[in-house]
Amino acid sequence: MNIQGGGAVINANGNTVTVNKTFAADLGDGGLTVQGSGTVLFKTAQIYTGPTTIKNGGTLQLQGVPPPVVVLNNSFESPTFGGGFHESTQPTSWDLSSGVGITSAGAPYMDPSYVPDGLQAAFTKGTGSQLGQDITFPSAGTYTISFYAVGRNGYSNPFTVSVGGTVLGGQIDPSQTSWTQYTETATVTAGVHSLIFANVNSGDVSVNFDDVVITGGGGGSNLLPTTTALSIEAGSTLDLNSASQEDLKKIPGITAELADKIIAGRPYLTKSNLVTHKIVPLAFYLTIKDQVMARQKAAIK
Repeated sequence: MNIQGGGAVINANGNTVTVNKTFAADLGDGGLTVQGSGTVLFKTAQIYTGPTTIKNGGTLQLQGVPPPVVVLNNSFESPTFGGGFHESTQPTSWDLSSGVGITSAGAPYMDPSYVPDGLQAAFTKGTGSQLGQDITFPSAGTYTISFYAVGRNGYSNPFTVSVGGTVLGGQIDPSQTSWTQYTETATVTAGVHSLIFANVNSGDVSVNFDDVVITGGGGGSNLLPTTTALSIEAGSTLDLNSASQEDLKKIPGITAELADKIIAGRPYLTKSNLVTHKIVPLAFYLTIKDQVMARQKAAIK
């Protein structure tokens, strides 16, 4: 790695070079050049000025930490009660709910003598009952929704989980005697999508929920400076499996909408998956194929 006041040049020399340093004003206006065979992997956001150039067969991979997804009142501790079973009580921030309530360890209709997180849990009950909240997903991609559930003992208690109106994985019929942690996955665009837990059966049937957590997403936050001009010379590439929306938009012809679509379609085994997965038409793919690649953990394809 050659760092000068006029910029920095990183040559991977056929290897993978991991960069945990944040380049800033110390580069001057010369910007950053990635060159030579191999891959340069950025794990931290950069704030240097000047252009970003990938040349001589180099590959730039960006691996930031995905932005967090916030689930408000995820363990249903608000409003707070000193125990018991409280029907027709909407948990704070769960504004898409109906026919729900708040329960606690040792309360009626819930056999376990504890709740997985905190002191309270929420429940759905009866026909049309649902527990829901609008969630802001910071980037396009695939997310994992995890949560705990237990049904009322002696009853069939199936429910569904949906994001943005799409049911994930079909009906779930939880244990009636012990909390079980479940996970579902959802692939979404960036923006606000509804998260809904909905009862399936009618009648006096309840399901208890707790500790709702969402993780994952497409790539990390933008790691290249927002003002940098990205130049990808012949034989060099940007990694489709790790670039952020802002980084992809630096390639001519890729809009914010298309970048989100590319991110949501990850992972790619090869760059031609952009066509076979119907992300972009063949004619457009031919204009960008020499500037991108799909890097795998163990190999470059």
